[in-house]
Amino acid sequence: MTHRRAGKKSKVYISTNAVPKSALVKINKCGRIADLDDSDPFADSISLLYESRVLRSNSKEINFRPDDTITRVEAAQIIIGISRKTEPLFSELKKEADSLEGCLLLFSILRFFLVYILRILLQQH
Repeated sequence: MTHRRAGKKSKVYISTNAVPKSALVKINKCGRIADLDDSDPFADSISLLYESRVLRSNSKEINFRPDDTITRVEAAQIIIGISRKTEPLFSELKKEADSLEGCLLLFSILRFFLVYILRILLQQH
C-alpha cells in the first residue's frame, strides 16, 4: 500500500481544524479565491484562514495555489498566525494552572499543538 503525502490545501485544512473555530475570528471578508473552486471540500477552511488574517494576500485577487507544495515561509506564516489567534485560549488555561500539575498539563497541551502543526506542515515531499 502506498501512502500519499498531504497536499498544501489538505495541510491548511488540518491546521485549521487543529484549533477551536472560535479562535479563528473573521476580521474581514476575503472574497473569492481565484484558483480554488467554491465546491472544493477545503475551500471553507482556506477562506477562514484568509478571513481571520492567518493567511494574507498582497493583491486584491487571492491566489492560493492549492496544488503547490507548501513552502516553509507559508508553513511559518500559518504556525505564527494560528499561535497568535489561540493565545487568548491558552491564557484562560494558564489561569487554571495554579499548581505544578496544572502547569505541566498546560505545557503538554502547548507542546502537542506545536509539534502536531509542525509535523503536518513541514513534511518532506
